[in-house]
This record gives sequence, structure tokens and C-alpha cells, in this order.
Amino acid sequence: AFIATMSHELRTPLNAILGFAGMIASGERDGMPVDPRHVEYAGDITVAARHLLSVINDMLHLSKIEAGRLTLDPCWIPLEGELRQIQRIAQGLAQEKQLSIQVDLPAGEPLLLLADERALRQLLLNIVGNAVKFTPSGGDIRLAADLDRGDGRLVLSVTDTGVGIPEGDMERIWRPFEQVGRVQDHQNGTGLGLSTVYGIVRQTGGFVFVDSAPGDGAKFSIYLPRYQEDGA
Repeated sequence: AFIATMSHELRTPLNAILGFAGMIASGERDGMPVDPRHVEYAGDITVAARHLLSVINDMLHLSKIEAGRLTLDPCWIPLEGELRQIQRIAQGLAQEKQLSIQVDLPAGEPLLLLADERALRQLLLNIVGNAVKFTPSGGDIRLAADLDRGDGRLVLSVTDTGVGIPEGDMERIWRPFEQVGRVQDHQNGTGLGLSTVYGIVRQTGGFVFVDSAPGDGAKFSIYLPRYQEDGA
């Protein structure tokens, strides 16, 4: 209850900060040109405020998951459109590194998933964001969706050519506030992203695991309950 109340109180002024910073960053104010330095400063304010807002949202989600109070509102989601949107967002995040972001989908009928759209987007963005962070310039990130040939579960995966994860850290990455790898890669992180992914996937009745080794990149696979084409 405390975290929920504080997150609300913090997000209200943060949204105002983002709004006014956006007005300044647009380059005009009351029809008059703005000092280019102020535009740059407003951009910095926007980046910092969005990061803080992301941290607050992650903490709120994690607290709801741990308290068993995260509510999901499932709907039928066409996966191609969802993955393409994640691809576009990832390309924006990875622009400086010039990473290749690709989407792989099976041929045939479009895949549908009965899930909470906001929660699905959050868990995919958390994993893709990690892939961007830990993949060196010029690397590759691949988003894929397919059906498991064994039990028919839907499988979403994010594969990167990044630095990889040591075997001894495989369990730690799912714990809240745990951060592995190089210190410089965590300057804008809190260690909440993957623990939130783990909690959301478990609540949907699925499971998630990672296959990785140092220097060989990582593949995160999310197995979700089988969908039905008739919507039943």
C-alpha cells in the first residue's frame, strides 16, 4: 500500500516535468525561439524523468506481484503486430549501437495470444532492453514466436549476440535488485526488470528460462499457455 501510494504521488509531478520539458525541447516558447542549450537541457531532463518513471513503475509492478495483487486483463493479441512494435522501439533504443533487430514468425496462420497486452509488452521490453544493453555495437537481436512441438505452448524468445551470462549468475538474474556483468552496463539499471518478467510469466501460468554462456550471447525463452484459434 505504501509503494502504491508513493508511486502515485511521484508520478503526478513527473508527468508535469515531462510535459514542460517536452514543450521546451520542441524549440519554441510563446512563438519565440529558445536557446539551443535549453533544448539540450530539456532533453536531458526528459531522459532522466522517464528513467525515474520506469523505476517507479517497476517497483510498483514488483510489489503487486509479490503481494499477489497484480491484476491481468487478457485479450486476444495478434503477435506479429506486437513483435513489430517491440522491434521499432528496440531499434530506437539501439540506434547508437547500430544493432540489427529482426523478427522471426512461422509461416501459415497468424499467431494469436490470449494475454494482458500491457504486461506482455512490459516483459518483452524488459528482456529486449537488457539485450540492447549487453550487446556490443554491430550485434544482432532476434525476436521470435512459435509453437512448441511437444505440448503446443506458445514460445516467445529474445536472442542476442551479447556478452552472455556466467553459469554462476543464471539464478541471480531473476532476483530483485540483483545485477550481474560489468558495472558500467548498470548505470541506468535497477535490477528489477528480469524479476518483474519472472513474476508476470509465472502469474500467467507460463515459465521462462535463459540459455547463455560468457561470450556467446543469451537466449531468453518464454513459454505461455496454449492458445486456441476459436477464442474459447
